[in-house]
Amino acid sequence: MKFEDWWKTITPVERKVIGASVGKFVWDSAYKAAKEATEKELKEKQMSETAVELVPMDKLAKIYRRIKTEIDQLTQEYDTKIELLKAQQNEIRFAMQDQMKALGVRSVNTAFGTVSMVTKTRYNTQDWDSFKKFVVEHDVVDLLEKRIAQSNMATFLEENPGLVPPGLNSTTEFEIRVTKPSK
Repeated sequence: MKFEDWWKTITPVERKVIGASVGKFVWDSAYKAAKEATEKELKEKQMSETAVELVPMDKLAKIYRRIKTEIDQLTQEYDTKIELLKAQQNEIRFAMQDQMKALGVRSVNTAFGTVSMVTKTRYNTQDWDSFKKFVVEHDVVDLLEKRIAQSNMATFLEENPGLVPPGLNSTTEFEIRVTKPSK
């Protein structure tokens, strides 16, 4: 509400007693006080909503380590169980492969799915230096998978601060690590 709107709400007698200049002064003072009170209240509300309850760092580290220990234990149990299941699966895979070779077939239909024997070739090199020279010499960069060696790129950029490969993106973020206390 503006002063003029408020001034119209009071009676002509009140206007005459108060006077326009005093009324304006009172209005401005009241408006300023109300605005400051509202701003203060909003600021306090924002501070209370964003305030972080400080928990002692020792307590947070203790809880963090306890959770990490439990995660490590569960991961170990999971890995052990998965390793056992994969070993059993491999035994069955070899048994199926032996039977299919003995029968001279590449595919068998069963009630639980089709068993197929396919060939899969994987490539690797024992001599990376020669392989890299070959790739450059024959311009066959597509023989390599699209992945940047993270530590090598960091070292390259540190040693060549003005030289950045085109299209290179990077993301840097904070990471929290909690290590065991030294004994």
